[in-house]
Amino acid sequence: GEETIVVDYSPKVIRTTIIGDETLFRDGAIEGMTATPDVSSLSVGEHQVTITEEDIVNVPGELQIEFVDGFVMVRIEERMNRVLPVRLQIADSPPETHVLGDVRRDPEQVLVSGPRSVVEPLERARTEVVDLSGQTTTFSRNLRMTPPDRNVTIEPRNVRVTVEIRERPETREIEVSVSGIPDGWRAVPDRVTVRVTAPPSVLDAALTAVRARPRVDAPERGVDVPLETAYPDLPESLGVRVVETVASPAGVRLEPLGSDAP
Repeated sequence: GEETIVVDYSPKVIRTTIIGDETLFRDGAIEGMTATPDVSSLSVGEHQVTITEEDIVNVPGELQIEFVDGFVMVRIEERMNRVLPVRLQIADSPPETHVLGDVRRDPEQVLVSGPRSVVEPLERARTEVVDLSGQTTTFSRNLRMTPPDRNVTIEPRNVRVTVEIRERPETREIEVSVSGIPDGWRAVPDRVTVRVTAPPSVLDAALTAVRARPRVDAPERGVDVPLETAYPDLPESLGVRVVETVASPAGVRLEPLGSDAP
């Protein structure tokens, strides 16, 4: 039949009569005794289960259970298993000079198992909370998964999370000459403004290296040509950190050398 799970029971304590040497009571020998009635055959719903002497376990050999006075109300639900994406729980933010970047999880999904009433509404499985206050560098950490209910299990119990912390980008402008013009032609205008957005540690180098050139194979007189921006002399390790580059105007008109611009 369907797989089920005990989600609640009450009362939590029952009365018993125990016969044995009184020193065992003083030594705490009975503290590990528990009642474990067999509920494996019970269906989904609420049931009254009588506790018998045979249900008491962890009884020291010198003691004897003579009488059990009690029953429990047991509530049983259908067990549901779902594979859910992992969500990182974040507290606070990095310093103003930095921003949260990409978050990588390994694994990206986990198996969540528990009562249908709890598991079915879930959209993600959550990690323990990570505090980003004061963080200025990327870090990796093993995090515990946090079940939403005591009857829910998550496998695996821990995930490896890598949190990228980036410098907060800044934006500056620079005026550059249009380069890469085909022989025998000139650009109108011949200088444009380029707006560069990048982390502060990269921005100066990017402003020095940025180029604006017309994107054209066969120029035609008086035809507007879009500009493309590039960083031919900037190391790739820095170039990939440039966030945005925008030329203004976004295009130029090409005219043959020696002609008068209208």
